Amino acid sequence: MNMEDRLKEAFEQEAEHLHAPHGSADTAMRRGRRRRASNLIGGAALVLTLIGGTAAGFQLLGTSEDPGPNELASSTESSQPADESVTVTSNAGVADFVWERATLPKPEGTDVWNIQVAARDGGFVAIGSGYTPRSEEPGERILVWESPDGIEWSLTASALPFDGRIDTLLNTGDGFVAVVRSFDGASDSTSLYFSADGTTWTDGSADLGPLANNQHLWFVGAASGNGTTVLAGTIQTEPPEPPVVLEEAGLVLQLDHFQETFTVSDLATGEVITVISSEAIYGRGPAVYGPDGEEIVVLSEDVLEAAYQAGFEEVLVVEQDGIRVEINYLEHTFVATDIASETVVASGNEDDLYQAPRIVVVDPDTNETIVDMDIDEYYRAQDEAYGEIDGYFPQSELVLLASRDGAKWDRVDLPNDVGEEINVSGVGYGPNGFLVSVNSYGPDRAELNVWRSADGLTWEPFSPGGSNDPVEGPIVSDGKAYYRLSYNNRAGIARSSDGVEWTVVHEPGDRGTYYNSLASGGLGIVAVGQHSEDSYGPPLVIAKDGRTLMFDTENGRITVTEDATGEVLTTIELDVYQLEAPEQIIEDPENGTITITDVDGTVVMEFTEDDAMAASEQADYEYEYLPPESAVAFSPDGEEWFTATSVGLDVAWAQNVAVGDEAVVIVGESAEFYADQQYGSGGEVTVELESGSGYGTETTLVDGSTVTTTIAADYSPTTYVWVGRPR
Repeated sequence: MNMEDRLKEAFEQEAEHLHAPHGSADTAMRRGRRRRASNLIGGAALVLTLIGGTAAGFQLLGTSEDPGPNELASSTESSQPADESVTVTSNAGVADFVWERATLPKPEGTDVWNIQVAARDGGFVAIGSGYTPRSEEPGERILVWESPDGIEWSLTASALPFDGRIDTLLNTGDGFVAVVRSFDGASDSTSLYFSADGTTWTDGSADLGPLANNQHLWFVGAASGNGTTVLAGTIQTEPPEPPVVLEEAGLVLQLDHFQETFTVSDLATGEVITVISSEAIYGRGPAVYGPDGEEIVVLSEDVLEAAYQAGFEEVLVVEQDGIRVEINYLEHTFVATDIASETVVASGNEDDLYQAPRIVVVDPDTNETIVDMDIDEYYRAQDEAYGEIDGYFPQSELVLLASRDGAKWDRVDLPNDVGEEINVSGVGYGPNGFLVSVNSYGPDRAELNVWRSADGLTWEPFSPGGSNDPVEGPIVSDGKAYYRLSYNNRAGIARSSDGVEWTVVHEPGDRGTYYNSLASGGLGIVAVGQHSEDSYGPPLVIAKDGRTLMFDTENGRITVTEDATGEVLTTIELDVYQLEAPEQIIEDPENGTITITDVDGTVVMEFTEDDAMAASEQADYEYEYLPPESAVAFSPDGEEWFTATSVGLDVAWAQNVAVGDEAVVIVGESAEFYADQQYGSGGEVTVELESGSGYGTETTLVDGSTVTTTIAADYSPTTYVWVGRPR
């Protein structure tokens, strides 16, 4: 996989995390992989260290001279064999749509996510996963809504909780599939439920075998046709953590994420000295420390969650192990009091509760402390361990299930190779049967493999004509042809009459537009995505010792100038896609410093990571955030394509799309939430407070102004429904 693919994959994983249901197994796994993804980036990670991951920095990732994964040429010609009856019509014109936003009613206090919407009998039906924390019947349940027009919605059913946690809901075209996870204390198990209407569910079973602690199964696509429903996903096996060698101490630390333990062994003999819990390092909550740094109490997640659920105004009060901790979120302070004596044992800034933990290991035989390091020291040693591994990827395999009744699911035995990274990019049913497209990422390249089946039970592999590059997005059909998103790493829509030969039939008119959702119905075919204007943050500036470093995020140029004379001491043309950092940028992870030299190797500036972060935060405050706009492509027949107007369509992320006979329904998150999270330069941000729950925060900006933000306790986007009709 080349550098550009690795960068793309790393940030796509983070984007998936941002939009995954809170607490899902997929989310947890991706969080665990985030450090490894950053390690793969190599020299580019150093660039991100320089810019601190700011909005400006993320924009920089698209400024390379080489086109990025979704950057388009102006030509609309396809490089593959074409369906001669179809021509590219990306500039056919504009279709005038009228958009209206509606809200799905939900039971009071219920969080809803994972919503799927489908056109049914002249109207629409939507299903979602609902959870009510204070319910007398705790557990997740399926909520079902119906609408005759997409505007007026009624909550028609609330299915009883499943025995487990709803992992995902999928729309098959003729019904819905719910994937439910259960945990028996040793391993995960997966149950499948099928419903034609979202109300009545059939309990299904599939023999997938027990999953080990280091294995994760998720399904991402489903389709129905010819009396069969097909479900596709992957099983991913995480490799073990590499051992961390502490040569000076003569020890080896082996972390097991899944058992949540550290095994400490003697480096020379391999003898296990002790095994300790990793809970104090990963997943620990805020802690109160005494004046000498001694640990007084670590607040548990259960105690904190109970306090949050009870509701509070400005001060959160938590009592644990005889200590009462009062956290004032408005003033950013805390006070810890011994309950028995009413004596204050600690107080200070709220940030003091989140100190970096230390790894302390005591030999149980001698009672001697053999390891005492802070978490940053451990991370540096861990990075060295990762650096000695030639590739660190999980192993994946395709999982394909088929069912004729929703009760019994058979796993289709495909002779596919297990790869370093496999993901299902599309599942669909159309004129030539079922199609499943699978992206496989190996050490050298990425490939697209497609499987085809007439009945969903017997499958054959084939490769699409003209290209073997990965594609993204779903596969849909209008009965006459298949449609999918992207081709040859270009944003757009491709069409095929047989699933073999594909023709690009629509490309957006600029490189700032991409699509992530696709659906077909009586009205036509609709793709929904986003459009972002090219926008670069202000330069990052570090002034130190009479010299100034300026990092221009638009062109990727770093200059160091002598303040007194204005002489430019060095210039570095940065390419974030190169594997190694330029020789003129030298990072010292152990001391947390970055050195800049001229072309002859003479040091012209040295600064710390803290200096870089301060410059990054300053640029972030000055950055003028331009929220993306919605982008919609529409075709009434699959041949002539239009750009649809999007006035009133303020969706930030389209979760699901359905096309009816007269209207398009989009379920997604409102852009208002994301716009409210961006602090302008000295501007005021206000988020409405939900009655009886929430807290205030006060943030002083670098320019001296103050932003006061009131945030609801449910700190998450609101899910809406948008309905569009051609004018």
